[in-house]
Amino acid sequence: MKRLWLFALFVLVPAGCGGGGLEGDEYLEAIPSQEMLALSVQDTVTSALVSEEGAVVGDPSKFQAHARAVMDGLNALFAKTYEGINNLVDNVTPVEITKDGRTCKVWEAPSAKAYWRLVSCRSKGQGKASHFDFVLKGRPLDSKAEADFVAVFAGTGTKLPSHEGHRRGVGKVGFNFDNLKALTGDQVGGRLGVAYRAAGRARQLVLALDNCVGPNNPDPIKAVYRYFHVIGKGGRFAFTGYGDYVGVDGQGKLVIGEDGVKELGRAVMGFRTDGAARTVLMACGGTVEQVKGPKTCVRVAQCWDANAHITFQDVFGQGGDAITWEPTACADIPLKIEDQIPDDSEPLPGATDPDTGAPLADEPAPMPEFE
Repeated sequence: MKRLWLFALFVLVPAGCGGGGLEGDEYLEAIPSQEMLALSVQDTVTSALVSEEGAVVGDPSKFQAHARAVMDGLNALFAKTYEGINNLVDNVTPVEITKDGRTCKVWEAPSAKAYWRLVSCRSKGQGKASHFDFVLKGRPLDSKAEADFVAVFAGTGTKLPSHEGHRRGVGKVGFNFDNLKALTGDQVGGRLGVAYRAAGRARQLVLALDNCVGPNNPDPIKAVYRYFHVIGKGGRFAFTGYGDYVGVDGQGKLVIGEDGVKELGRAVMGFRTDGAARTVLMACGGTVEQVKGPKTCVRVAQCWDANAHITFQDVFGQGGDAITWEPTACADIPLKIEDQIPDDSEPLPGATDPDTGAPLADEPAPMPEFE
């Protein structure tokens, strides 16, 4: 079998349980920590994966590589913003002010590339003791004008009781990577809104991407992703992304493999904490259109073990035929995935964060059976 390329994948997942610099102050602890927003399967993963032309059972799974690369790309985008936030709060003593009848704390200082200001304000009304609104803004170093401040991160959050040392909370945050790029020159772009709920053992994220790009994801994506994870069990990740998912065998049939042509994939992965998983992906365009004609898609299914090696795979039609798993080859997963493939017609949420302009979904509902 011909080896096409070696893909070394290093997934960055915070090793600690805390929130970086966002500790020890209620005005900061209502801001979601980087760990609360991180997308991961296991606690830490470092793996080298080899992609194959016409992958077969026993090969390393390139679907696993694609899914983890999507997670890694989003984690990298979060890290670009949180690096600035943590540096600011770790090195600056906040000033307490009153703004619009609310008590706020302000951290501000220059960095090597821009002048930064983080403001966190207690929300008004009864029952809002742990509920805060926050915004991180920056302006060019050579400017002194208030009008030159632009928002790169903003939201609203409520702190929840921690779980075994892990920060917990619920809220919404928006990221403006266009503004971040203008201030720092980082190769990022677009807007990203995250509605989150981290409670007890469970974390739920609804991520709305509005033409997001970054060092690990150069193709702009406009889509809604959904992530769910339960400590000690596993979870589910539904996402959209461009990748080389299918190829053609010697008989002219579509197979799971690579041929140098990208397809748009809409996928859902159900995973266990040890890394074993099942995935269903709808591949459209690219080689699929070349073989089956315009505006056609195929569904492909794959299982892999804790070492990311394929244990089962099959290609299904576009219709409603049920996905048939091989129970002895596919690991049991905590959540069903067959009916969770992302809908390519799902619009971005209509609501937007007023500071960053990022699209924001509703906060995820509680799931007491997992929390």
